[in-house]
Amino acid sequence: MLPLPEWCTTLRRLTAENDLMEQPVAAMVPRWKAGDPLIWDPLRRHLLASAARSALQQSEGNSPSPDTTRAKLAALTGKRTARIAELDSELTTKPSLAGKMWSWHGYGDPASLAAQLLESDHPDHSVAVGALLLSPSPLTFWQELTQ
Repeated sequence: MLPLPEWCTTLRRLTAENDLMEQPVAAMVPRWKAGDPLIWDPLRRHLLASAARSALQQSEGNSPSPDTTRAKLAALTGKRTARIAELDSELTTKPSLAGKMWSWHGYGDPASLAAQLLESDHPDHSVAVGALLLSPSPLTFWQELTQ
């Protein structure tokens, strides 16, 4: 595993060795700091903002009444802000998620397995996720996981 500058240097030297007419140049160092995010397209945010601005101008230009279009967009923005605030408040009032794991091991024919399962102290949940593993031999790895 090579860091990116060494990878670029290795690739450049390999290319130079394959094409003897080219001379290798000085090592290029990426112009970003270690903590900065790695963005290959530095103008992406600006292009997105300018595209949104030009789309808004085009929609206003095609609209019979630009003031009505702006009012509709402002109303949509208000609805979006209200919905985000509503979802935010719902998320803060919800209790943290918690669950418990219940496992059961049984051996025998189907009738005895059903009887053993009915006698076990299994939880009664309306929302549950379950898995059934059937095997002719004991599943020791699963028993280790569930104990």
